[in-house]
This record gives sequence, structure tokens and C-alpha cells, in this order.
Amino acid sequence: MTQSKRAFRLETVLQLAREKTEQASREVGRLQHHREAADQQLATLANYRNNYRAQLQATGGAGVDVARLRNHAAFIDRLGLAEQQQRGTVQALERRLADTRAAWLERQRYEQSLDVLKARHHAAQRMEQQRREQRENDEHAMKLHRAAHANDNSKAATAASSTTSFEADH
Repeated sequence: MTQSKRAFRLETVLQLAREKTEQASREVGRLQHHREAADQQLATLANYRNNYRAQLQATGGAGVDVARLRNHAAFIDRLGLAEQQQRGTVQALERRLADTRAAWLERQRYEQSLDVLKARHHAAQRMEQQRREQRENDEHAMKLHRAAHANDNSKAATAASSTTSFEADH
């Protein structure tokens, strides 16, 4: 029984696709981590600004000199600008994350399509192997049938010749 298993010709491509999918998955994770950190920083800035604003309102300006009030208000404004910048950073990270996630999904689909091709290749090989085995079994059965038929014919010929020689003797 000869078994010729042809290798899946796209195996290298499939391995590269798996590596790229894993790489994209790691990049999605990395960006999610950065976005979460940026979200936390944004929340910290917002809390910090709200606390300073509440402090300013609590003092109500009573007993605080004008220069200090201006500095306090300017600091709150700078916190507001930092918060806006951080909000922009979070939005940019969200866009990058969405793009990276889309690329990851595309790579995953590509890898899955290669897996389907590989499965079809193996199924075709199994079918070919089964046909080959069936053909070999059929040939073997035919040889046995011919041998048995030839053996029956030789017995019949021997019996016929011995009957003929018996009749000639008597």
C-alpha cells in the first residue's frame, strides 16, 4: 500500500498568517492598556480640576488676595486645557484601537480561510487514500477470484481426463 501524502502547499503562508494574527492581537491588547491608562489619567485630571474648583468656591474669596485667586483660577484653566488634551489623546487612542481591532479581525478571517483550505486538502487526501485502498482491495479480491476459478478449472480438467482414462481402461 503506497501512501503519498502531499504537504499542504500553503502551510508556510498559514504559519505567517497565524503569527501576524497573534501580533495584531498583542497590539490590540497593548492599545487597550494604553487607552485605559489614558482614561484613568483623564479621570484624575477631571477630579483634580473639580477639587480645585470646589476649594476656590469654598473659600469664596474671603481673606484671599487677588493674586492668589488669579493664580488659582489660572491653574484651574491649565487643568482644563490638560483635560482637553487628554480627552484628545483618549479619542486618538480609541481610533487607533478601532483600526487595529479591524486589522486583527481581518487577519483572523484570513487565517480561518487558510485553515478551511487546509482542512479541505486533508479531506481530499483522505478520500484519495480511501479510493486507493478500495482499488487495492478490489484488485486483491479479483486475483483471489481468478486463482480460485483457475484452480476449479484445473480440477475439472483433471477429473475429466481421469474419467476418460478410467472409461478407456474398462
